[in-house]
Amino acid sequence: MGVRKLKKIMWNLHESLPNLEFNPLIIQTVNFLLMFLTEWETFFVLKAMVEESYEYFKNENTDYMKMMRWHFTMTEKDFHKSAQLFIDLAT
Repeated sequence: MGVRKLKKIMWNLHESLPNLEFNPLIIQTVNFLLMFLTEWETFFVLKAMVEESYEYFKNENTDYMKMMRWHFTMTEKDFHKSAQLFIDLAT
């Protein structure tokens, strides 16, 4: 049952968010949210999170990106850029 819900949510995200190319954390986030929310609540929460993340990553200003509490990257390049940002902040 849970795998079917996960697949359905991931398919709907894929169809509704064409800018989302790469993010290894979404599946774990979906699984976590499904423990507390319904399938459609999980989809709409995740969709809102990804859309807000997209707005952050459209802005190339690193200072602006440092204010983010959470985010989902859209591409592998963005994923590596955000990982480097956390390394830079920690050192």
